[in-house]
Amino acid sequence: MSRKGLMEQDLSKLDVTKLHPLSPEVISRQATINIGTIGHVAHGKSTVVKAISGVQTVRFKNELERNITIKLGYANAKIYMCEDERCPRPMAYKAYGSGKEDAPLCDVLGFENCRMKLLRHVSFVDCPGHDILMATMLNGAAIMDGALLLIAANESCPQPQTSEHLAAVEIMRLQHIIILQNKVDLIQENVAINQHEAIRKFIQGTVADNAPVVPISAQLKYNIDVVCEYIVKKIPIPERNFISPPNMIVIRSFDVNKPGYEVDEIRGGVAGGSILRGVLKVNQFIEVRPGIVVKDESGNIKCTPIYSRIVSLYAEQNELQFAVPGGLIGVGTTMDPTLTRADRLVGQVLGEVGSLPEVFVELEVNFFLLRRLLGVRTKGSEKQGKVSKLVKGEILMLNIGSMSTGARVLAVRNDLAKLQLTSPVCTSKGEKIALSRRVEKHWRLIGWGQIQAGTTLDIPPARVATCEWLNFGHSTQSQIIPALLSVIRWPQCYPVFANATVQLQCDSGNNVVSTVTTTASGVLSILLDSINYLLSSLLSTCRLVVTTPLASCNVNLSPTGILTSALQFVGNTVVGLLTVVNVAPVGFVLHIN
Repeated sequence: MSRKGLMEQDLSKLDVTKLHPLSPEVISRQATINIGTIGHVAHGKSTVVKAISGVQTVRFKNELERNITIKLGYANAKIYMCEDERCPRPMAYKAYGSGKEDAPLCDVLGFENCRMKLLRHVSFVDCPGHDILMATMLNGAAIMDGALLLIAANESCPQPQTSEHLAAVEIMRLQHIIILQNKVDLIQENVAINQHEAIRKFIQGTVADNAPVVPISAQLKYNIDVVCEYIVKKIPIPERNFISPPNMIVIRSFDVNKPGYEVDEIRGGVAGGSILRGVLKVNQFIEVRPGIVVKDESGNIKCTPIYSRIVSLYAEQNELQFAVPGGLIGVGTTMDPTLTRADRLVGQVLGEVGSLPEVFVELEVNFFLLRRLLGVRTKGSEKQGKVSKLVKGEILMLNIGSMSTGARVLAVRNDLAKLQLTSPVCTSKGEKIALSRRVEKHWRLIGWGQIQAGTTLDIPPARVATCEWLNFGHSTQSQIIPALLSVIRWPQCYPVFANATVQLQCDSGNNVVSTVTTTASGVLSILLDSINYLLSSLLSTCRLVVTTPLASCNVNLSPTGILTSALQFVGNTVVGLLTVVNVAPVGFVLHIN
């Protein structure tokens, strides 16, 4: 947790009512504002992010080979200003990576002994500019508070994706935009001035009408300090809600385990995204919706939310005890890593158990179509293609939050449409969505809409379990419980039980049937999921709150064949026999309500 020069976070002293985005313990470790980089392919979006933050967002092999962004990139940066008012602008502004201490020394000549003040901690969402990756860009736009629109000075303005991206951020109600005229080192001054006028003409009447246009060279880092000053002065930190139950939109998900890991080294899945409201805390129990989606024999969609627990929170390399709305964070969980591998959770919503929005399979939307297609190259004076009306039966692509999903038009009347979704989506009425249509083998933005109503899935609440213990011998309940839990999950659990303590709560309706109260020990990170994971896949989810002293209990387990030999499934009941060293064999029956 300790990192040189950064404020410490203490969960025991956390009061969410007193938090704000510029609280020292927040801004020191976590970005509190999201800024997107948008614009046409190869106009320098990733290079600008690297110039400001020092982080290379193009990380994947195929991205590096082709020199384009394919997945959403992300990087955090801290923006400082010299505390000495005599320090000349814009050199007084400086950006560093998010691991930089909170009060570094100024590096402007003559002011080397002055300290710098941390003004902003920014998360950059680096969007792809290639036309076939428009869906990925729209997913990134869902979490932006402001945007840097990149326009290359050595090309005519506007390029196809320049206009398409600008329309996309208008749909997302993005008010705060800074235009960066990049690559000015490649052209002569009079060409730059002419293009500046072309940019002004292009943005006239759009949301970017009054946006500043800053000439820069991202490669040479020319005028990057000016960009930092504009970010501080032109993009305000939006008001954040710290009080409500947490709600996070997932834009990336990972399996952090490398091939060849030993069983006891395996870690749970990681979800990356931005918290829209509320505060996430380490050790908090969470739910992910829609979760695991399947079709039954009749072809009806069913979804099972994933229940898990937060074991770690990170903002890049900065470890957090709690995370607030704003910049991108990584949430380490006890989820099975196969569920988070290769961005499988993208588009899902993570939050407090029982507080997430409903899951929709059909939507009724109030929509608005663009007059003409954006982002399509035209020959000579040929006009851009008109956007035709929605037709019953046609297939669209919807972007809802960070989820991209197909949708069939079931009915259209005036500006209302009924849409059947390919995949269920966790969202709310009033949410804005982007509509795209297949044009010349590419998905093109044709308009936007707002959710008015819809058909939701019935999601049963987290199931609860009661335990019935048989043949206690001379063992105690507090010894048996962790043995049971260690059986119902990966074998790497069992070594951590030495000198640990666990609590079991069994609910029946709203009544606690049986509780063994103790203190938690941190190493029991997998326990809630232990029961959930197995029962959600084989039966249904149950909810156990685990925290019991083990004394000298040792669990005798074989690392292979544990589930088949130790457990039998009979209807809604799990029956098993455990052997605890130096203790008589213990039988148990776990009833799932």
